[in-house]
Amino acid sequence: MKIMDSVKCILEDFPQTRDSDYDLFEVYYNFKHQLSPYTPMIRIYKLIKDRKIPSLKTLERCRRKVQELYPELQASSTIKKLRKELEEEYHNGEMFKVSTNQWR
Repeated sequence: MKIMDSVKCILEDFPQTRDSDYDLFEVYYNFKHQLSPYTPMIRIYKLIKDRKIPSLKTLERCRRKVQELYPELQASSTIKKLRKELEEEYHNGEMFKVSTNQWR
């Protein structure tokens, strides 16, 4: 089964994964690769580096694509609004503004 198909199944079976990439990562790695939530991150990074499991970014991109293709699997309206606001802040450069007083 392709990564995209697996992500779609997870979004269908575990609605909380539509709102949280971290929940998606946990469910995907647990079911597809038998990694528990207690697996050390260093082991997960090594598996990603060795291309034995897909990266977090790959799973995020697949989630975005699946939600684009299947609107019924989209995030809740609250999360969509929050993501939209964060995207606007990013594009307006607001996320990168630093007060010079912060460093004194």
